Amino acid sequence: MKKTALASILFLFMIIQLPGQFSLRVGDPRNSWYTYPGSIKEAELTIEPRGLFMEYGLYLSFSSEGTPWTDVSDTLEVVMDFLLPPEAVVFDSWLWVGEDTVRADIMDRWTASLIYESIVNRRRDPSILTKQSSTHYELRVFPMAGNETRKIKIAFLMPTSWNKQFVSSDLPMGFFREINVPPPFFKIMARVDETWIQPRILQDTTLEFELPDDPNPGGFLQLAIPSRQFENELDIGYTTPVVDGRYFSTYKIGNEGIYQLALFPSDLIDTLAGSKIAILVDYDGSNTAITVPRLLDMIKDEMLANLNPRDSFNLIFSNLSIHRYGEDWVAATPGNIEEAFSSLVDPLSNYSNLASLLGNGIGFINDQGGEGQVVLITDADQYNKFSVANTLINDLLALMHKPIPIHIADYQSTDWIQYYFDNQVYKGNGYLNTNLSKMTGGSCQRVLDGHGPAEVIGLSFRYSGGSIRSFDMHTSMEGGFCHSRYFINGSGNRAYIHDAIMQVGKFRGSFPFSLELSGEFNEQVFNENIQIEAQQAVSADSVSEEIWTGQYIRQLESVQQSNDVINEIIFYSLTERVLSRYTSFLCLEPGFDPGEIEEGGDDEWIAIQVEPHSESDSLRVYPNPFKDLLTIELGGDPANEIIELSIYNMTGSMIHRFDPGDFAAGGSGRITWNGTSGDGSPVQAGMYLLVYRTSRISKTIKLVKQ
Repeated sequence: MKKTALASILFLFMIIQLPGQFSLRVGDPRNSWYTYPGSIKEAELTIEPRGLFMEYGLYLSFSSEGTPWTDVSDTLEVVMDFLLPPEAVVFDSWLWVGEDTVRADIMDRWTASLIYESIVNRRRDPSILTKQSSTHYELRVFPMAGNETRKIKIAFLMPTSWNKQFVSSDLPMGFFREINVPPPFFKIMARVDETWIQPRILQDTTLEFELPDDPNPGGFLQLAIPSRQFENELDIGYTTPVVDGRYFSTYKIGNEGIYQLALFPSDLIDTLAGSKIAILVDYDGSNTAITVPRLLDMIKDEMLANLNPRDSFNLIFSNLSIHRYGEDWVAATPGNIEEAFSSLVDPLSNYSNLASLLGNGIGFINDQGGEGQVVLITDADQYNKFSVANTLINDLLALMHKPIPIHIADYQSTDWIQYYFDNQVYKGNGYLNTNLSKMTGGSCQRVLDGHGPAEVIGLSFRYSGGSIRSFDMHTSMEGGFCHSRYFINGSGNRAYIHDAIMQVGKFRGSFPFSLELSGEFNEQVFNENIQIEAQQAVSADSVSEEIWTGQYIRQLESVQQSNDVINEIIFYSLTERVLSRYTSFLCLEPGFDPGEIEEGGDDEWIAIQVEPHSESDSLRVYPNPFKDLLTIELGGDPANEIIELSIYNMTGSMIHRFDPGDFAAGGSGRITWNGTSGDGSPVQAGMYLLVYRTSRISKTIKLVKQ
């Protein structure tokens, strides 16, 4: 496919209003701007693990239930805004039209929008899916009668989180909030195979997958999430396929291939010393809906997921008197962790004893020679006055024989107080936790910042292991090389030893795959070489192409947008069917031909032309491409009034505007442009757009300056 610059990426789409999280609105676009929250009658999600990503197929059926529009004569438009992580990759869209299922075409965004808007005027059956920013997407569907439903499907790849127990990804529960009527349940269909086994909902073990009623399930298990769970943050997790600290998959395309790699530094780098972690658990029953048994289960699960036998731990609990599991460090083997929790009997009170708990934990580490870190798991909020919090911080620092990093997992979710100090907004014990973690070199994670309780606990364990500075990872193949690598989590310059490093890249050559890790940990420089043989690699499929393309487009969209960059984004987006900010997925009713939309039609919609015009056109430009001077020749209708004649670059910025007074009445005449911007400076070689608007017509011509 030849790379071409398309006029689809004009300035009309660069002014974007972001939604908060999710919104679903219905309204009549022809008669009123007023809209109401829409409803979802049915919802289903298919999930297929694809290495570092989960492939989601989201089916939704929209309705106008709960709005004034309930009649067959009502002609409504559905508008759904939603957010996905910046690493997510949207790669397909479908629309149900009667008995037919229509798969979307992908095209430049401007063309797709103009076709959609003209069809809305003509009451046809389209849907259009656009990417508004790195995380914001918008879907529009038209028409929907007041007494019917419209069904769509969106296919996208969600990034995963890896630990030593699970590979997990967020379920899109936000789609069922802020709507009129939610569906009674959310059906989940999860594929299993010999690599990906035992899917589960990590936050609720009572939700269990089972064989579907369909006698030909095709390797899927199913469950139904009831509507009472829709307000919760839920993740799906599979048993981790990591072997010997790593996962590696390949997909070959001719003489080139795509690899996906996940690895845990703590399992692969022998020179890394284990961490010593004092786990302090505080509980205030008035500040959380989590029960004590559930909290202890979460802590145990995150310890099993993030620690390894080289690490050591102790458990210290808040009660009327502080309770320690042991008086020495315990090796963090799975058996020891399980035994520690099974031996507990009522370790926590229902009220916080935070100050004594922290003092006891610091005293324990001091008694062990001062080597160790603290993971504080708390929902306390009694130190929300900065003067009291500062006194406690100073007292705790004075207790330390040497600095002890404190990593805080704040799981408070109810009854929190918000307050301001020094131009900052704090919630609960936010001031105390933020400053205590900063001053000790630790970290702070909060449920009130939008994380789940298990997530904030897990992140605290990962950060407690410490990080590798000046981290470098080099990959290569026998008789070849690797290139175009993208880290899925982080930049790669710093790696936490308990956190998975995930990368997707391209390769040429044959096995073995060589992996060189180097960096500095605890002031010790290391260099580790690892070989992966063909039999240790998992075979992937063509979805690897969408994964790589999505990360490549994400990287291109993050840099300064020049003509070349935009052209490259459009080329890869159209070639691989991966949505970008400059393309759209457009579903049209079966048999509909966009060519039937003509200039000057009865609907007063004018097709914007994007190719150079013929001799008979009323607007001519020549030569095109041009080097020094461009001639613009108008032969307009005297009834027309020129509204605009301007030149824009491909990022939508106006660089030159002509004075309509330079033309005779009706827009007749000839002028030249010397390739300079409004301030007289010459513009760079590349693609530009000439926009011509009158009181009756609108045209756009693509220009090329050499």
